[in-house]
Amino acid sequence: MRLVTFLYENAPHVGAESPQGFVDFRVAAPDLPDTMLALLAAGPVALDTARHAAARALRQGVGLIPTDHIRQLAPLPRPGKIFAIGFNYRSQAEETGTPIPAAPVVFSKASTAVIG
Repeated sequence: MRLVTFLYENAPHVGAESPQGFVDFRVAAPDLPDTMLALLAAGPVALDTARHAAARALRQGVGLIPTDHIRQLAPLPRPGKIFAIGFNYRSQAEETGTPIPAAPVVFSKASTAVIG
């Protein structure tokens, strides 16, 4: 299940992406938190509820929105911190001719780097 934040009817919604469209948790599981940060903070029980709601939406169409009716947003529109790992794929280092680092290359980005 790929969790997403998307714009639908001029408001941000949280849901799941599927081959049939986007599952809107406001409809498919109205008891779930309405922001991605709150959903993730709610923990494993909330994520399990989201997983079941997405599966039910695919079977029954509950809360399923066609892809062309939404605009995908950044999953976490305002993250507190962004940490990244450089050269996290061996092929990435090989493509650039850079030696593979002995330790992970960790760097941060400003939260304003998030778009979508």
